[in-house]
Amino acid sequence: MLPTAQYAVAIGYSMTYTPLALGDQMSWLEDGFLSDDVQAWTDSILEEHATEFAFAHELNRAAMSMLRKTGVVGVRQIPSAAFLARGLQSYQAALLLLERGMLADARNVARSVAETAIVIAGLALLHDMPRRLAADNNKHYKTLAILMLENPLFKDVMVPDERSSLRQLLADAETYMQKPDRLNLEGVANEVGLGRFYTLVYRPLSGDAAHPTVDAMQRHIESLEGVGIKLIFKPQADDLVPTLQIAATALLTCFEAAAEAFSNAEMQAFADIWHMRQHDMLLKTTTGQQMSTQGRE
Repeated sequence: MLPTAQYAVAIGYSMTYTPLALGDQMSWLEDGFLSDDVQAWTDSILEEHATEFAFAHELNRAAMSMLRKTGVVGVRQIPSAAFLARGLQSYQAALLLLERGMLADARNVARSVAETAIVIAGLALLHDMPRRLAADNNKHYKTLAILMLENPLFKDVMVPDERSSLRQLLADAETYMQKPDRLNLEGVANEVGLGRFYTLVYRPLSGDAAHPTVDAMQRHIESLEGVGIKLIFKPQADDLVPTLQIAATALLTCFEAAAEAFSNAEMQAFADIWHMRQHDMLLKTTTGQQMSTQGRE
């Protein structure tokens, strides 16, 4: 049994703590995921899923190499390059979180990679995507400014001179800024051919990881007969492999979109090769699981 099963806080009529199998109990109870005890769990999970993590880290190194080769020509490619770097950084963050058993947080970051892929595709294929991004940016800051000026909750946040300056800035900006408008990410995804990607990758991660929803809550509670409700606060691995796969797919979609934005045949070949390698790995894993099941029968 992996040590993950030993990390839990049980809540009944009173709070008690289950003993830890690894390291100092007080270290986990005091520091949680920042405890040195988590390293033992990390070592175990890396060993159990050695093939999947080896693929993930090899993909990361290849993506880093590809990013270093990326050249920016023209103003329009600048945001695509910046978002590609963001997507790769988020992918790395997802791996770090998964290795520590912080599953919900890893899935939230994987969602960010998927979102970034859609935006890069929009920059590559939609001529007005820079305008849409600017409009979304203006929508955010104009809404915030108006709230600060008009909502009595923020009356004491600024002195009169600051409020006057902000009103003047808003008035001046009306003459030249892009009309504020919220970016419709689903609409962009449908326009660039990533509608299925949005529905099957991005949307589920919004529901069970990014927001405090009922689905997200289920990761942290368990009902035990005769005991009550157990609050789960421990490294988790139940969706670890699918999350690794989702993160890799989202990252490769970033590179596919960037290849279009940069007219980069080498980058497209990179994405195609790694998509194929991922497919082959999944096929082997599925075949192995089926053979293992048949053997037990």
